Amino acid sequence: MKEYKDLISRILSNGKEYKDRTGQGTLAVFGETIKVNLKNGFPIVTARKIAFKQAVGELTAFLRGYTKKSEFQSVGCNYWDKFDGPDIDDLGPIYGKQWVHWECPPFGKDSKTFLNQINVLVAHLKNEPHSRRHILTTWNPGELNQMVLPPCHLMAQFNVHNNTLDCIVTMRSCDIMLGLPYDLIVYALLQHILAYQCKYQIGTLQFNLANAHIYLPHVMDAIRFEKLEPFKAPKLAIVEDERVNVWNFEPNMVWLENYNHGPEMKFKLFV
Repeated sequence: MKEYKDLISRILSNGKEYKDRTGQGTLAVFGETIKVNLKNGFPIVTARKIAFKQAVGELTAFLRGYTKKSEFQSVGCNYWDKFDGPDIDDLGPIYGKQWVHWECPPFGKDSKTFLNQINVLVAHLKNEPHSRRHILTTWNPGELNQMVLPPCHLMAQFNVHNNTLDCIVTMRSCDIMLGLPYDLIVYALLQHILAYQCKYQIGTLQFNLANAHIYLPHVMDAIRFEKLEPFKAPKLAIVEDERVNVWNFEPNMVWLENYNHGPEMKFKLFV
């Protein structure tokens, strides 16, 4: 994916060194953008091998409201295993909890209500397509201190025009070499499923990145990656079944066709 390779080049050329909470240090740019047209293919990195099913599992977990490592593992995602050590299963009220169980103020004595943002999003996309409020948010200030990691992707806003669904994702912090390739898959896949379910055409996906960084231990590999040539983008295949939607989604409902890629490159996760 040329857009991703160009982003890495800009950060290597223009980035400034920052200290960070992990103690590793980063090369970062404050304020970056990557935009892809999903009509031209699925935005998975091709110059190196990416574990597509890991990202599919993560999206599945988010849509089900999962908040435990064991739950993520059950759908094929082990990204969260290293957070808080191997003996702790609970991740706190992370993405999935906010997507489908956002806690609302009580409407009566000792009552508690929850908002399913996914339900609201689908209803509004179908019934009020021209609204400017098609928003999915994860930044819940009242629960940040209970999460193993505050959300990096804070908000996704969807837009419908000429029967086409576009999306802009806002990230406060973006690990370019390790995290972004998987975040692109998660939101591109979500956008495809919503378009499929709501009967829209697929459009563009844009990520607005606040702190876009490459960890200093990753810089030499980023330079090597910069020299690799990307392959043609693969196509996303979705099983033709009316049950394919955000509520019934299963990892085996999607796959990539013609995913050609370069060598595998390992990047350490710093937590």
